[in-house]
Amino acid sequence: MDHIDYDPDAAPAVDTMDLGSDGDYGFLDDDDGSGDYGFESGGDFDADDYGDFDMGSDYGSGGLSGSDDGDAELENMFLEAKDVASDTEDKASVIHHFEEVLEQEGKGEERGEWGFRSCKYLVRIHYGLGNHTEVKSFFNRLLTDYAHLLVEKEKALKKLLESLEESPDAAAFFQSSLQALVDGGNKKAALRLELIQARMLAKQEHWDTLGPVLERLHANCRTESGEDDPSKGSQLLEIYALKIQVLFCWFGVAARFPFPVVDSPPPSIFIHPVT
Repeated sequence: MDHIDYDPDAAPAVDTMDLGSDGDYGFLDDDDGSGDYGFESGGDFDADDYGDFDMGSDYGSGGLSGSDDGDAELENMFLEAKDVASDTEDKASVIHHFEEVLEQEGKGEERGEWGFRSCKYLVRIHYGLGNHTEVKSFFNRLLTDYAHLLVEKEKALKKLLESLEESPDAAAFFQSSLQALVDGGNKKAALRLELIQARMLAKQEHWDTLGPVLERLHANCRTESGEDDPSKGSQLLEIYALKIQVLFCWFGVAARFPFPVVDSPPPSIFIHPVT
């Protein structure tokens, strides 16, 4: 991935929506901790449907944002699709109902909340079914058609990417998401997202890929003179912790193997050039 120059003065994103990972596909779970609305549990409401109840961000003074007739129709179609998802094991029917939301939204000029959430759920459903071509298609659609929502939906995007960590296209999803956030003027969110990617790579022990990611992150947490930027202390703390984790893991593995593995150099996480 090309080097991204993060702007420390960029405004932080507003976290307005979460997306959990439990249930059959982590699909209709309840993100406020009050219960589990898995794919077959029959729950008819979860916090993901209406954000985190931030009346000042999603809804404004008049309740739900975009409360005109067209948006109300989309909302009803979306909730009906979720009811179908709760009541049937016919995944083709569920997919059809969420695609109908996107089709109906496509008849208008704006792309909004209900299309975003329908598209997000279609990504999750197809991923659970192993339909990787459809996963890539709907994920790309999420980033392009709903690019104007990515800032306020940063939390949902992060949770979605975490749920796709085993996808063969996970690296591409992260790269395109990072670029979308930067293009949208939210470089601070891109920095937070790349930290999540680094944690996932460490968890998967993908050391060769993790090294350059950590160096890109570290480069964007330095001053113009090349020193660590004190204003990015929390990010630097996590970066150094990940670097130490890599070294501990490497030496722990190396100690269990005879020559020549022990004499091999550890991952060059401190000397990777920034590309």
